[in-house]
Amino acid sequence: MLVVAVLSAGCIGASGPITDTDATPTPTPGTQPDSTDTGTPTPEPTPTPEPTLTSATEVTPTPTAEPTPTATPGWSEPQPPNEPEAKYDDTNRTRIFDVRVVNEEESANGSGYSDFDLEVDANTSMENVDPASHGSVEGEPYFLVYANDELIYRSDYVEFRNGTFTLEVHPGALDQFEEGSLKLVVFLMDRDSTYDDEYDYETVRIEYSPE
Repeated sequence: MLVVAVLSAGCIGASGPITDTDATPTPTPGTQPDSTDTGTPTPEPTPTPEPTLTSATEVTPTPTAEPTPTATPGWSEPQPPNEPEAKYDDTNRTRIFDVRVVNEEESANGSGYSDFDLEVDANTSMENVDPASHGSVEGEPYFLVYANDELIYRSDYVEFRNGTFTLEVHPGALDQFEEGSLKLVVFLMDRDSTYDDEYDYETVRIEYSPE
């Protein structure tokens, strides 16, 4: 009986008495959150996607206004003939038959015309007009127009033919003149390397009145 009592007492001493402090076990790290970390987590910012240009969102730049074309572009003085020589007596042949004023534009005050063109009936054929020593070179016909002795028009080379030619007078060529009568002289020329030949001319008049 004495032996049993000692063994019972040894078991009680080894385990110790149960108290209230042993009722709640210490949390194992990583198994439960820290009781002091109760704040709401800050959400990560959501990146704003780059805008995709589509037909609906694409920005259309405002077009730059086109410059308004000038009604009458600038006029420059025509190139004068190259040392002109008269050849009327050499051929004794009529090449300009008539000159008419056409496409007239009446001026605002009604006392004349502010713009016009010329129509010329002429034979511009110039085969064999140069000396035989020049070889087979043919003439290079073109027209000149003088107004009150001022050169206002020079055509490009025209084809060889007997017909009607329209000479478009630039309005800017007339700005140098005051209101009044203009004496218009049309020359039929042949371009040469040294001297440009005058083969015929015709005169017409018009009442000019600037705008």
